Amino acid sequence: MRAKRPYLRIGCLLAVVCLAFGAGRPGPGAQRRALHGHVPAVVKQSQTLGRLPVERQLRLCIGLQMRNQAELDALLHDLYDPASPRYHHFLTPEQFAAEFSPTPQEHAAVVAFARAHGLMVSATLPDRRMIDVSGSAANIEQAFHVTLKEYHHPSRTRKFYAPDVEPSVDAGLRVADVWGISDYPEPHVLHQARPRAASAMPNGSGGTGPSDNFMGADFRNAYVPGVTNLTGAGQIVGLFQVDGFYTNDITLYASQTGQPVVPLQTVLLDGFTGVPFDFNGTVEVSLDIEMAMSMAPGLSRIIVYEGNPNADSFFPAHVLSRIAADNLARQVSCSWAWSGGPDATFDSYLQQMMAQGQAFFQASGDSGAYPVGYVDNSANNTTPMDSPYLTCVGGISLNMAGGVWQSETVWSSGGGGSSSYYAIPSWQQGVSMASNQGSTVYRNIPDVAMPADNIFVRYNNGAAGAVSGTSCAAPLWAGFCALVNQQAAINAVAPVGFVNSAIYAIGKGSNYAAAFHDTTNGNNFSVLSPAKYVATNGYDLCTGWGTPKGSNLINALVPFNALRISPLITPAVIGSVGGPFAPASDRLTLVNAGATTMTWSAGTTSTWFTLTPTNGTLLAGRSTNVFLAPAANATGLVAQVYAGSAWFTNTLDGSLQTRGVSLLVGQPVVQNGGFETGDLTGWNNYGFFDYNVVLNTGTNYGYAYGNRNGNPVNGIYFAHSGGDGLLLGATGSLGYVSQTLQTVSNRPYLLSFWLRNLWTNTPNEFLVQWGGQTVFDQANMGQFEWSNLQFVVMANDPRVVLALGAQNDRGEFALDDISAQLLASPTCSALSSSTNATTFAWSASSNVHYQAQYATNLTAPQWVNLGALQSGSNGTMSATDPAPVSPQRFYRVVVEP
Repeated sequence: MRAKRPYLRIGCLLAVVCLAFGAGRPGPGAQRRALHGHVPAVVKQSQTLGRLPVERQLRLCIGLQMRNQAELDALLHDLYDPASPRYHHFLTPEQFAAEFSPTPQEHAAVVAFARAHGLMVSATLPDRRMIDVSGSAANIEQAFHVTLKEYHHPSRTRKFYAPDVEPSVDAGLRVADVWGISDYPEPHVLHQARPRAASAMPNGSGGTGPSDNFMGADFRNAYVPGVTNLTGAGQIVGLFQVDGFYTNDITLYASQTGQPVVPLQTVLLDGFTGVPFDFNGTVEVSLDIEMAMSMAPGLSRIIVYEGNPNADSFFPAHVLSRIAADNLARQVSCSWAWSGGPDATFDSYLQQMMAQGQAFFQASGDSGAYPVGYVDNSANNTTPMDSPYLTCVGGISLNMAGGVWQSETVWSSGGGGSSSYYAIPSWQQGVSMASNQGSTVYRNIPDVAMPADNIFVRYNNGAAGAVSGTSCAAPLWAGFCALVNQQAAINAVAPVGFVNSAIYAIGKGSNYAAAFHDTTNGNNFSVLSPAKYVATNGYDLCTGWGTPKGSNLINALVPFNALRISPLITPAVIGSVGGPFAPASDRLTLVNAGATTMTWSAGTTSTWFTLTPTNGTLLAGRSTNVFLAPAANATGLVAQVYAGSAWFTNTLDGSLQTRGVSLLVGQPVVQNGGFETGDLTGWNNYGFFDYNVVLNTGTNYGYAYGNRNGNPVNGIYFAHSGGDGLLLGATGSLGYVSQTLQTVSNRPYLLSFWLRNLWTNTPNEFLVQWGGQTVFDQANMGQFEWSNLQFVVMANDPRVVLALGAQNDRGEFALDDISAQLLASPTCSALSSSTNATTFAWSASSNVHYQAQYATNLTAPQWVNLGALQSGSNGTMSATDPAPVSPQRFYRVVVEP
């Protein structure tokens, strides 16, 4: 058995060490930059136990700074400004990474810095924003210019370590923060005390659960009464968690409340097995699931993202990065907190979620208010509640009678106050702070509220009880947001995304009283803040703007619009310089979903595409088509990606809707298909280490290597053409590289790539998927030289995912020159007939298979093959039907994948 490429491992190690030494060692007089927020405030009050043993091995997560922050800030403003042409034109994760992630060179410099200081790089992400490393305390101290010391934890029976000063790095190194340089921060649930057994539960306030506590449909009856058409159907709620749960608790809760069981998906991260770890943590996960499904019982799914609850493996940004990368849940809830200052990397993923149209709801806390200038200490956990990139949810105590909302007061332990770090965001400016004791300089929380007291929960593998805490409120708001986004989907408009801009506009407007219950009774005084804060009219630092008034708030966030436009996403128009472009025209369907006749008008923001027609009248329940096509001047455009908008107005009420339009001139469908960037730019990488930035010294590993610079290693070339190619190997299971392609719907593409198997050893497997369908899957292949594989595939969507999977336990595949070419549709060029036969010809392309067919009835579900499948070549092909000529004989040619 051959060891897994030891000679290349040595060669890579030598090259990387040389690079790292040059990049990681500061020159004379090099400036250093401090990374703030890493020394817990409690250190100043604690007696050190001495230095952390220098040989102690630690795990760190190095977060990298974003690029183009000013442009990102402007984009986030425009995405939530209804007057902007970029309003709700959300990005994909790939688009976000391309615009704002660190460059490969910046990422490589941080990797080199880590390795130069003896730190082992254990994992990276495709977006280049986090690097996991491990190493000795001595190496970490030397890398970040700190001394790590040990202390007694002030409230836990354990020691903790922390740096004596803030870590620092060379000023030119794009490092944002270092998670794990102290193990003082640990996940903390935001519900209060242990649940009480059902027999010992206090009386609630009119709920249908045991002892009148609230559960199930109570929350819908209170906050969306009479709304039966919105249940969250088609929507996904994501839950940020740091522990596991028992699925039978969820089933029992659904049975007891008479609601359906929402399908659950669990995503395990950072080596967590999913086995419940801590009692309170397990209660939290069950509670969050049960609250989300109570408010939105029709959800298509709840995705539970579970990070590792062990203190030395708790990396919050890891969990959030996966939620953002998946981009599946339009609404996400978090009922956990931790200590320390702002987490820049965590914030960067919240910003990504904003840019993608995802809403993040964070519980405000369960230890009462904290004052202006308050810095976290051992008794409280206030991160990430005050981040301006999330919606902070406070708590109220609800009173119901006869299944109807009666009144609310502040839940007295709910968190609230003004941030010590974040400036007041633009959407919070203009709110009067005269009577609520809020800040006009810093971010104030919470933003909104939901019930946080007398909540019935099933937990811990069959137990039941009542809990309190804003951890109840946050998932209820996520469920409510799912109802809002369901209405957005019905209206064929984009999801609402980050809701704060819209909520504060409502709060400052004339519709506030109709949209919110304004909680004006109570306070959230605490030991740290014995005179702050008191509930007042309008916005306050106990409950924000208050709780939802059902359909009124839903309609305020996503107004009902009788003019429905589909599809929601307009496919891209694609072509070469000078044309032709495909599709030659595309169709948008306009529907009048109202009860009365409407008139409409339309227009464009660009000169390179047209709409036909641009106005009309629609009877109630009727539809019409509007055709979008490249303008004549599009043939004169240079190679570039052009973006514009089509707008549509319901002239009866003046409401405006837009659809983004893209024109891709001279652009390859597959980005970086030849890997000539020297790395995996444009590709997502799952299950592989990136050999450019990570070296694994074990034998069981996967890797993706994209940079050989045209030079052989031990006589082996890794590129088919150009200077670079991709080397793929994985042990035990398939790893994948993937890319989302912009395509023309319902059109054929020629997918092509070059593949080489460097070794004769097995097992191995290579798999190709297009749009989720497997088009090639072969295992245990022998050694072969560069071979071109081509497939005709159909694009059934304007965005198609191309995924290539590889496993090669004792070797590797080389991959290069991946392309996808739009194929011209066959066009009839000639038709002739005689008494006994009909011959017709069509234009054809090489490497494409064509099947001639006929039917005697155009409504027949099946067509009959005319002759055998033909392999095309550039030029003209033909087929002959030997049957007698008949007026009831119809012909067509189809492209066969």
